[in-house]
Amino acid sequence: MNLDMMILARCAPGHSFVNPAERVMSILNLALQNVALERKESTEEMKKILKNCNSMAAVRSLAEKTPEVKTAWIESIEPVASLLRNRFLRLKLKDDPVKAMDPVRDDEIDIMKRHLRALFPDLNLTKLQKVHTKTDDTDRPSLKAKPSKEKGLNPGTVGHAGLNVAQEDHEMEHEQEEFGVPTPDAHMCITQNARSVVVCVECRKPRIVYSNHKLTDRQQISVTISTSEYEYTCGSPLLPPTNTMHKKVMCKLNLNCNSHVELAYYGSGLGQLDICSFCGGPEADTNVELKKQYKTVLPLCKTCESKGIAPFIQRPYGKSKKK
Repeated sequence: MNLDMMILARCAPGHSFVNPAERVMSILNLALQNVALERKESTEEMKKILKNCNSMAAVRSLAEKTPEVKTAWIESIEPVASLLRNRFLRLKLKDDPVKAMDPVRDDEIDIMKRHLRALFPDLNLTKLQKVHTKTDDTDRPSLKAKPSKEKGLNPGTVGHAGLNVAQEDHEMEHEQEEFGVPTPDAHMCITQNARSVVVCVECRKPRIVYSNHKLTDRQQISVTISTSEYEYTCGSPLLPPTNTMHKKVMCKLNLNCNSHVELAYYGSGLGQLDICSFCGGPEADTNVELKKQYKTVLPLCKTCESKGIAPFIQRPYGKSKKK
């Protein structure tokens, strides 16, 4: 290169480092520096069989039709997997060594499937991601309503696939007593106090971050970075008590993954407005006919509508409050 001097330095990956997945990949890449990877050469016969496979999905599909492909592929890739495992085991994060987990064996998968067939006969075992199972009636044997919370409620107050707003409010009154969780401040969790959005890692629905005061740029960045370091789930505290922003921002604690997207999300304009209020999917529509009858009608996607799920409705026109 005909240079008098070359200085090489490792630099930070920039804003992508606030993304947990990007951060993990950046750390793992440190173990792969100055490493060349090449899988063990297959037999000529296996080369011909794998020649038309351009992706791992194609290899898996071929392995289902030709069982010997899987065995040959494992033998070919084992040296590479062993090398990667040993390299990753050298890493540490905050003095904690990185662990390499063994993949689940086929017999363990078969045992799990047998249990699933016994518990959920109607469950499609080829589609086990949460997006495919969360709205299936077979995955809800443990979701039983508490009888004490059903008393005195009018089931016709608001309809939304079994969700009742009156019941939701009623549950908030008992939340601190029964679960030891402080009930969210009703005056704080309103649209005008909506400051940002955080996404649940399980149901992928957006949840509103509330604060009594408008956040400064520094506070907003602090919340964004802090929430990226923790996996938020519906109903859990937004930040740990040790965080400096713990008492300044919050999410509703009476939510769960079956709760619809909050009204404040659509009213605040903080995110995409055409998402389904039930599953959080994109390209949802608002029922025009229901909008003529109710002041509040939340969007519903075609998939949820085809399952017989009714849109969230509230505040009918022409009905005054009873004194």
